[in-house]
This record gives sequence, structure tokens and C-alpha cells, in this order.
Amino acid sequence: MKAIAEYQLINDYGLSQVQSADIAPHVADAFVAHYAGDELMTDDARTFIEALMAKGEGTAEFMLGFQLYSLWTDLAPSDSELYIPFFHWHHKKPMRWLKHFRVNFR
Repeated sequence: MKAIAEYQLINDYGLSQVQSADIAPHVADAFVAHYAGDELMTDDARTFIEALMAKGEGTAEFMLGFQLYSLWTDLAPSDSELYIPFFHWHHKKPMRWLKHFRVNFR
């Protein structure tokens, strides 16, 4: 993930090799947490993102910080649990004997 992040920071954001090497670990951590689901932002990530966003709206740093913040922000429902309601086909009401089925992915 770090190599992919470095590549994108250089080619998509126009950063230098040195700049991308400093930022890539933070980007890689955000994507790994996002892909794993139920992400919880680390203190290091929060500090880094706040420093980027402190540069002010309209700057490239702010936009990158906002994108990283979005990756670290987990919205409901939980990513590791699936809730499937089962309905009686004719009445569209939950079956009394099986109201729902939950799958835990972890």
C-alpha cells in the first residue's frame, strides 16, 4: 500500500519523491484501515490530518487531509456485521420464527 500511495502522490498530486515518502505511510494506513472496515482513527493519524487541514481551505494539504479524514471516518452500519431481515412473501411482515439473520465477518 505504501508503494501505491507514493506512486499516486507523485503522479496524481505532483509531489516530490521526498514529500511522497513522508506522506505515503499515512495514506497507506488510512486505506488499510478503510478496507478492513470499522476503522478507528489513531492519534497519530488525527494529529497528521489536523496539521494538513490547518493549512487552510483551498490548499492541496487541506484537500489531502480531508480525503484522509474521510477514509478514517466510519459511518453506520457496522462493516463487520450484516443484517438481513426475512419477510413473509405474501404479507411483507417479518417471519415470527425468524425475524433476522446476522453474519459476523470477524
